[in-house]
Amino acid sequence: TPHRRARCTPPWPRPGVLALAAVLAALLALAGAAVGHSAAGSLPAGLLGGPHTSDADWTLTGILGRNLGAALLVFGGVVTGGALTAVTLPLVGVWVGATLRLALDAAGWEGAVGATVLYAPLEFAGVLLAAVAGLVPLAAALLRPRDADVVPGPLSRYLGALPSACLLIGCALLLITAAGVVEHLVVSGR
Repeated sequence: TPHRRARCTPPWPRPGVLALAAVLAALLALAGAAVGHSAAGSLPAGLLGGPHTSDADWTLTGILGRNLGAALLVFGGVVTGGALTAVTLPLVGVWVGATLRLALDAAGWEGAVGATVLYAPLEFAGVLLAAVAGLVPLAAALLRPRDADVVPGPLSRYLGALPSACLLIGCALLLITAAGVVEHLVVSGR
């Protein structure tokens, strides 16, 4: 028999699995952001930090440390059956919502968006993608494939989704790193 070359395809999750993980991540993040946004009105303006709180905090290392740390924290659900993602993503959302509210109160929509438009959407997308990666194995375990002759059990589906989760976290970390470089350039140029 002739030797066939195996095609190397990225281990993307099944569309239904990706959709379920994305919906769960979006709901968790939005719930946290809503709480943070509504609660921030009673917080002192300097409590959550900002570009003028400490020069050391806005170095590239400081920015990447915070953002990559948040991404890895929400990705932790990959080894905890989604539990760590379910707990930490709303907390990250609270911080984002509160920070947004304080920025809006201080600078208005135009000022807040103008100051962050180059990097904040990339950071948020990267952290949300990291959370999706943390939830993909759980979603795979919950959703049985419809087109398979033999359906593996939930644990096999969970473990089988780990390469997909690793691919997604890699993409998220690249996105967050790019956003961090842009944020550093923007903040240091002020």
